[in-house]
Amino acid sequence: MALPFATLAFLSPRPGPALLLLIPSYFLGTMWLGPTMAIAQWLAKLRMRAVASAILLFILSLIGLGLGPQVVGVMSDLLAARFADQSLRYALVLAGMVNIGAALHFVLAGRTLQRDLRSGGEAA
Repeated sequence: MALPFATLAFLSPRPGPALLLLIPSYFLGTMWLGPTMAIAQWLAKLRMRAVASAILLFILSLIGLGLGPQVVGVMSDLLAARFADQSLRYALVLAGMVNIGAALHFVLAGRTLQRDLRSGGEAA
């Protein structure tokens, strides 16, 4: 749900509307984190919950904070020949398209969530 707002913000020619569009983008774009952490806690056995959180946060940080900016920078450099000083704008839009794949994976994971919660669950 955040992707259209982010895309419009990155493509906006003026900073005012771009900043306004980033508000719902960031609000909606972070709504997945709470349920994801809760599900990881629910599915992990009681003695493994801290480890599950640590692994999840490590992966999120490694990919999101480590790999993400690097990939956007490389894409911006590759797009510079065609878009010059606008290449970062288009690199950010392209990087945002990763969210489509992420949403698809959340939907696929949700198809088995009830069964997983029953089998793993809090009783473990």
